[in-house]
Amino acid sequence: MCRWWGGYIYGQYLAVSPIAQRVGVGKMLLEKGVEIAKENNLTYISGDTSQYATWSIKWHKRMGYKIVGYDSFYKTDYYSYIFRLQIKPSILWNNALFCKIVFLFSYIKTKAMMTNKGELTFFGRLVSRIYRLFR
Repeated sequence: MCRWWGGYIYGQYLAVSPIAQRVGVGKMLLEKGVEIAKENNLTYISGDTSQYATWSIKWHKRMGYKIVGYDSFYKTDYYSYIFRLQIKPSILWNNALFCKIVFLFSYIKTKAMMTNKGELTFFGRLVSRIYRLFR
């Protein structure tokens, strides 16, 4: 399933049945997503996967994705890596150091804002209150 968000596609729930894995189905789905992105003049494809899904992380990297973020969902202990596959050339996003800095910032933000059980930390509650004041 793909969703358009402004200038990019968010690939959500990309999965292949176990009986059809390792024959290139996932790669064909990704190639179709890239084709759709190019036809619609989009900049990149984004997605995420659990930090524990090592097979998915390896697949994303093999397909050219870069890990650019780390996030958690409120009230859960689910942590995920955020991936980005650049469609249009970008000096900034093709720079490995820039991607690592963005990832590090998101990792620190996530760990500072939430506990391992998905609850907001003191800092997270403070930021949340400040955010509500200004929106």
